[in-house]
Amino acid sequence: MLLALCLLVVVPPPADAPLMAPMARTDLIAAFRQMIAAIDGDHDGRLSRAEWSETASEERATDSDADRAIPIRIALGAPAEHVFRDLDSNNDGLLSFEEFVREPLASFDCMDVDHDGIVQPTETEAGMTRCASIQ
Repeated sequence: MLLALCLLVVVPPPADAPLMAPMARTDLIAAFRQMIAAIDGDHDGRLSRAEWSETASEERATDSDADRAIPIRIALGAPAEHVFRDLDSNNDGLLSFEEFVREPLASFDCMDVDHDGIVQPTETEAGMTRCASIQ
């Protein structure tokens, strides 16, 4: 579920693409870099609690019923204390790129059964159960 959420959050499929389109690991990494850059107000390459909280409050302020269907609204609206508790592995109060993407990339790698760097729809479906412990 986490990988599916991350895929929808970071790399939404084109309107005419099937929901379960293949996803390349390189595209996922690039999309996460773009997402972090958009949140990183001081451009130091790491996310602070203040930067996260500012983004989260902006997202909650613009939330509507239609927006609730967009997973990024929910993900970015998460309280900083929850996000940092779960992701800040070195407890320095900042999220590095590596900390931010560790779990989504672990889920991606688990689902990428043939290790070709691309998760196919069939791998996603089979991986939901197999990779549930990572999520």
